[in-house]
Amino acid sequence: MNKRAISLLIAAAICGITVLSGCQVTTSSESSSEAPAPGSAPAQSEESVASEAPAGDKIEFELMHLMQESTKRAGVDAWCASVNEELGGTVDFINTSLTQSQYNTTIKTRLAAGNPPQMIWGRPGTYPEIIAAGHALDLSDWDFVAKMSEENKKAACDPETGKVYSVNFDKLYFMIFYNKDIFEKEGLAPPTSQEELIAVCQHFADKGQYAFARGYQPPNEVPLTEFNARIRWQLMSEDPTFFLDVMAGERVPSSSEHWVSGWYSWADVLRFPREDDMGRDVDKMYQLFASGEYPMYTSGTWSIGEVKKYNPDINMGALPIFSREGNKVCEQIDGSMMVSSKVAGTPAEDVARKLTDHIVSPEGVREWIENAQTVPATDDPVAATMEPVFADIATYRENDQLVNTGYISDFTGEFWTRWAELTTEFAALDDYSDASVEAFIQKVDGEFAALAQKNQ
Repeated sequence: MNKRAISLLIAAAICGITVLSGCQVTTSSESSSEAPAPGSAPAQSEESVASEAPAGDKIEFELMHLMQESTKRAGVDAWCASVNEELGGTVDFINTSLTQSQYNTTIKTRLAAGNPPQMIWGRPGTYPEIIAAGHALDLSDWDFVAKMSEENKKAACDPETGKVYSVNFDKLYFMIFYNKDIFEKEGLAPPTSQEELIAVCQHFADKGQYAFARGYQPPNEVPLTEFNARIRWQLMSEDPTFFLDVMAGERVPSSSEHWVSGWYSWADVLRFPREDDMGRDVDKMYQLFASGEYPMYTSGTWSIGEVKKYNPDINMGALPIFSREGNKVCEQIDGSMMVSSKVAGTPAEDVARKLTDHIVSPEGVREWIENAQTVPATDDPVAATMEPVFADIATYRENDQLVNTGYISDFTGEFWTRWAELTTEFAALDDYSDASVEAFIQKVDGEFAALAQKNQ
C-alpha cells in the first residue's frame, strides 16, 4: 500500500453531542458554551443516549454531523419534523452533533462495531476512507440527484469513480463580517484589498478601538478559519493535491508559496493591539459583534445565524478575507451527508430517501434558510438572497471573485487536529516579526513531516 493510501486510511474528524428524538432536542457538548435550546430535555451523556431503545416500533434514524450551532441544529430539526409528519410519526430521529476533534474516535468506533449512524457527515472528497471501506451507500440513482446543480454533483461524487455518495445542503464562505452602521459612522468604505484592510485596522487603532472581535478558546474555530481562509481559495484551486501530498510525506507545507503567504498575511493583522483573545470563546465573540462593540469579526457563513440570535436587526455586510495574494472568496460545499451502507434494504432506507429528497426540495431549502440562517447549497438566485448579507456574497459571484473548492480533499485525522492546534498557537504569539513567522512555519514543517513518518 502506498504512502498516500495509508495517509487517507488514518483520517476522519468531528465532536460534542446533540440528540433530537422525535422533535425533542437534547444537548451535551464539552466544548460548546451554548445553553440547550429552550424547551429541550436535560443533557445526557453519550453513553446514556446510545443505550436508549426507540419507542414502540419506531424506526431509529441517526444523523451524525459537525453542526454545533443551535441555528443549524434547528434546520435539521425542521427537516426531520417534516419528514416524520409525512411518514406518520414513525421515526425517532437522533441528531448527533460532534466537534471535528471527537469525530475520529467516535466514527471509527461505531463503524468497527457495525453500528454506524444512518447518515454520516462529509463529502466524498473529505472522507474517502469511509467510501473505500464500503461504509457509504451509492446514491447515484436516488431521486434527489436530479435536482442538484453540476457543481453540487461534483462535490457529491467520489473523485475515483464518479458515483454520488452525499447530499449537499449548505455552502460555506470564509468571510470578514463588518457592521455597516459603524463603517458609515466612521466614514469608512469597505476595504477591497489587504492594504485597505490594514488601513481600516489602523483607523480603529488610532481611536484606541480594537478592529476585530475574536474568540480563541478551543475548539479552535476562529484561528483556524482566520488562517484557512487566507490560503484556501488560491492553494486549493491551484495546488489541489497539496493536503494529500503533505499527509503522505511527499512534501512539506512550506513548499507552497500560498501556504507561506497565508501566515504572513494573518500576521499583518495580528500585529495590531489586541485584547486577551485567548480567554474568550466564540459565542462571546458573536455577542460582542452583535452588540456593536466591535466593527469586524472573521468566521464562516455558519456564524450569521448565531450573530442574529443576539441582534436580529444588525446591519452586517460580508468581505473577502484578504491576503497578500488577492481578494477572492472561497466557496465550498460544507453541509453534506453520506448514507450508511447498512441502511440498504431496511426500513431506514425509505427514511433516507425521503429525507434526502426533502433536503433539496424548495420546502427543505426554505426551512434551512429560515432556521439555519446560512447559505443553502442550491444555486437558486432567489434563495441565495433571502438574507440581506447573502446578497453581499452574491456580488462576489457576479464579479467572478468566487473559487469553488468543495470537491478537493483536505487535511484529515491527526493532521487536521494538529493544524487547528497550531493556528491557535500562532494566534497566541507575542512576536509577529518576519523572523518569528518564519520560525513558526519551519516548526509546522517539522511537525507535519514527523506525523507523516509516524503514519507510514
